[in-house]
Amino acid sequence: MRAENKELNERLVGLESKQDATLKAIESDNEGNEQMNELMNEIKKLTAKIESLEEQNQQKNLLC
Repeated sequence: MRAENKELNERLVGLESKQDATLKAIESDNEGNEQMNELMNEIKKLTAKIESLEEQNQQKNLLC
């Protein structure tokens, strides 16, 4: 579970970096909107999964 959390966090950081690069591209040229939207959706999905896993971890810790 912790390894999965770590992996998801690493993916989230990578996606945030890509998002930053995309935002810079959009500022200079408006053609990156579709890519930015895809990255934002992916970040939202990963964030939701991380939150879910953290809740599961907290519940397991309470039971132990």
